[in-house]
Parts: sequence; structure tokens; C-alpha cells
Amino acid sequence: MKKKIITAVQIILAVTILTLIFIKLDDELIAAVKRAIKNWPFLVAALACTFTCICSCTLRWQVLLHAVGVKLSYARVLTLYFIGQFFSALIPGVVGGDLPKAVYVAKESQLKKTEVISTVFIDRIIGLLVLVIICSTLVLARLDFFLTDKYTKSAMLFVIALFAGSCVGLFVVFYKNLFEHFAIFKKLEEKTALGKIIRKIYDSFRLCLNQKSTIIKTFAVSLLNHSLMVLSIFFLAKSLETDLTFLNCLTIFPIINAISAIPLTPGSLGPRELICIALLAPMGVDKADAVALSLLSYFALFFWSLPGFLVYVVYSLKEGKVDMKAEMSKTEE
Repeated sequence: MKKKIITAVQIILAVTILTLIFIKLDDELIAAVKRAIKNWPFLVAALACTFTCICSCTLRWQVLLHAVGVKLSYARVLTLYFIGQFFSALIPGVVGGDLPKAVYVAKESQLKKTEVISTVFIDRIIGLLVLVIICSTLVLARLDFFLTDKYTKSAMLFVIALFAGSCVGLFVVFYKNLFEHFAIFKKLEEKTALGKIIRKIYDSFRLCLNQKSTIIKTFAVSLLNHSLMVLSIFFLAKSLETDLTFLNCLTIFPIINAISAIPLTPGSLGPRELICIALLAPMGVDKADAVALSLLSYFALFFWSLPGFLVYVVYSLKEGKVDMKAEMSKTEE
């Protein structure tokens, strides 16, 4: 019940913010969308970049699956990733399509369910770690820009806090084995089923990130992934006929993506548009174009959720429809 209330509040917040934005920017926003449609080749290029981004994310996940001993073909992993992409459009919250992906991939490997499920969340963590590195590098490289006004300064402070938190988290994970050095974790593992699951996930995380080849491959693919996302946004900016350069997009959108990872609303709709307005203003982008750019980048991802539905239907027909609750209860055993 509590989760449903939180979800309802998030949806109401998103709808409220977007409604207020649409009321204020009605005509300008419609004009911006019309410009984008007129420049449709750039929209097609953005969709192509987004698709390639999904393919690169699939490759990163496959590398992690191989690291825990699960040898699935790229085509099979891509199928499961598209199913997750479809459910991401339906399930609000921070987990989104990760839960369905975890359930389906667990079905693919009966012997290592918890370890396999953990790769879904390790994949998300690695993507965020690389995003933090990119954001931190950009803040250092363009410090003058981030000292421009109160909003860019706030973004810079957010990145500094995120970097510090990531460093502390990695230190805690790798400096000592928590289950071997802290009694509370030992007791949790010995006395609860949840503790045993956490131990398996923790060990899988350490296993993946202790393999140099896995680290190099996943970090390289993550850099490619984030670069493709920025390129997609650059093409969308071109469709809107803004003066944003690729460097400007690279400077600001990884940080916008990092802030948007905080699940205030489904898909960060609403807050993301406000952040875009604030951080793109120093680059000379007006409010309507900033909102249109944010929404177009969201719909570029949403567009690729639609093929995910077809993949889900075909997969279900071939494999038999999966009862997610039953599968998750088996996983916890």
C-alpha cells in the first residue's frame, strides 16, 4: 500500500509540473515540436543513436553474465534487454524494467539464479559509476562554465557529492569483505534468507569488479553508451535548430542524466524538464526548446520500448508465459 501511495504521488507530481509547463509555454512548445518534425532526418539520426545505445548496453550486460559463468548469445541477451525496455515504459520507479529482466534471465540459468539476477543491478551500478566519472571530468574541464550562475554551481556541487559518495562506496566494498570483517553481516547471512541472497549478490559484485578484463570491457562499453546518448541529444538539438554544439551537449547532459537518476517521478518527467531549463539557459537555449529537447530525448527511448512489446509477445509464445511472482519466489528460495 505504501509503495502504491508513493507511486501515485510521483505520478501526480509529474503531471502537475508538466501541466504547468505546457500552460506557460503552450505556443512556443508547439512551435518547437513543429520545427523538430520539419527537420525529421535529425530525429531519425537520434533514434538510430538511441538504438545503438541499447545495443551497447546489451553488450555490457552480456560481459557481466559471462563474468559469472552464464554464456548466453548476444541475440538472446538482446531479446531479454528489449523485454526489459518494454517494461521500463510500464513500470514506474527506480527499478523499472530491471525486475522483469532479472526474472527472465534467471529463467535462462537455473543453476545460478541469484548471481545472474545480480548482474542486472551490477550493470546499472557500473553505468552510473562511469557516468559519475564523466560528470566529474567535465566539471573540472569546464569549471568556468559551472561557476556561471547559481544553477550551474548547484549542479557542480551535486557532482562533487556524487563523486565523493561513489569513492566511499567503492572503498567500503573493496577494502574489506563486509561479511568476513563485520559481525552484523555475518549474523544477517547466518540467520536470514535475505542475508544469504545479499551475500550472493555482494560476492557477484566483487567477482565482476575484481576481473580486470570485465572492468575494462564494461567501462569501455559504458563510455560508448553515454557518448551515443549525448550524440542522440545533439541530433535532437539540431532538429530544434538550437545553437547547442556537441561539446555543450557533452558538458551538460551527462549531469542532467545523473540528477534525473533520482526517482522523483516516473522517468523523471517534470523535474528533468525543469533541470534542462535551468542548466541550458546559460548556453542560450530558451525554455521552450529546453523542454522540447528533454521530452524528445525521453520519447526517443520510449520509441524503442514499442518493439520490446513485440519481442515480449514472441518470447512468451515460444517459451510459455512467465509468472513473475512465482519466478521471484523461486529465486528467493
